[in-house]
Amino acid sequence: LRALHVYLQTPFNDLALWSNATVQLSLTILWVLLAWITMWTATLKKLKPMWILGGSILVIVTLKLVLFDLSHIGTLTRVISFLLAGGVMLLIAYIAPMPEKTD
Repeated sequence: LRALHVYLQTPFNDLALWSNATVQLSLTILWVLLAWITMWTATLKKLKPMWILGGSILVIVTLKLVLFDLSHIGTLTRVISFLLAGGVMLLIAYIAPMPEKTD
């Protein structure tokens, strides 16, 4: 958040920070990438609970997109946020499927 403030001049006080569209888009991208890394690692190591953790992060991102971003950010940023999150979710479904149950 501090880097966004320094390089893109986003506000850095409490209320203005969380209502800024650039900050919300950046948080969405960060959380989706975190979920992707978690789920991909879980698939490679065959750790189903870790994969479920990554899926839970995606659920939180989806709820954030629907409940917060729909009403608080501008149209272009909202579209970019939805397309980026949806595209990465499709990529995750292809690259990191749920690990098989091992005996």
